[in-house]
Amino acid sequence: MQALDTIPYRPARHSLASDELPGFRPRYLGLSEAEFLALSCGHHTRRLKNDWLPLLHWLRGIPALRSITTNAAAALEQPLAHEDAGVSGHSLRLRGPDQELEFDFSQWHCGFAVAADVDGTQRAGLRFFNPRGDLLHSIEAEAPFRLSLDRSAAFHAADQGREQPLPCPRPATPTQLDAFDAECLRLWWQLPLELTARPVPGLAPVPRGRLLAALGQDHAIRVELSALHTLVECLDAFEQECLRLTVANHGAVQRCRGRGFYAARMEAALLLHNETCTLRLLPQAVHTAWIVSKPTHQGERLGLELHDEHGELLAGIDAAAQTSGLRTAWATLLEAIREETRIKE
Repeated sequence: MQALDTIPYRPARHSLASDELPGFRPRYLGLSEAEFLALSCGHHTRRLKNDWLPLLHWLRGIPALRSITTNAAAALEQPLAHEDAGVSGHSLRLRGPDQELEFDFSQWHCGFAVAADVDGTQRAGLRFFNPRGDLLHSIEAEAPFRLSLDRSAAFHAADQGREQPLPCPRPATPTQLDAFDAECLRLWWQLPLELTARPVPGLAPVPRGRLLAALGQDHAIRVELSALHTLVECLDAFEQECLRLTVANHGAVQRCRGRGFYAARMEAALLLHNETCTLRLLPQAVHTAWIVSKPTHQGERLGLELHDEHGELLAGIDAAAQTSGLRTAWATLLEAIREETRIKE
């Protein structure tokens, strides 16, 4: 019996109820989701102006919204609730008690306002895409009137034609760090800084997997994909520990902190829930897994990272490795999984 088979089947609480992630719905037609939505512009969909900051500022005054970051293997959904905001270049950072959001607007190509379906299968919301037409982030309303097309009309583009650029190829990125960058990375990693999900400042934007491989086994070890199944099988044992869930793509990073997570299956997907947050994973879309440790200003963080075939970060689960000077149950489990499932290069 596979470890995944022992996890109970439970229905999702929130909107991630399809057996595929949102960006996969129109793929069988040969369209990206952005192209698919563009076909209905002028009806139940409106193209948005490419002026994202005023739009996101307007959203701060609307209650009961949900934030969803998506990639090919994962979707993280939680209430949109932030208290602090900061802008740096093309990036916007939002922070709340249990949430961290970072948007890279240089990767945001287009956005659409979508009306709710009559049958309730699709919530009213805003969706944002990269130049390839891949869904980066969605903001949805639990009550349709809060994000109705009429209310968002000030942010609609003047041109509501159906034309949409074809997806562009994935941009080429370096695949290796030179010796100097590798040494800078190892020095930076040992500083008591945040375990970032974004590229390390000042280094070439190589895939995340290449960064971890350059760190050495003191900080990052590649493990078998069974490590994910073992971890979620034991998730109920960490009800009192504060876990942080991460989902990332080139244009958005979303992080949720909370307690009381449990695992459930929904067809081919694996769900991690608590009262407010849902992380949905498609294990078959994960290519590699790493167990990573890093010192931070609050102590060591230890986590499991999941990457795609290009070595890019899809999702992660991490937590503090020590509390009051003692190793946590989380650290004990991950260290045991690391020894049992590590891949010897």
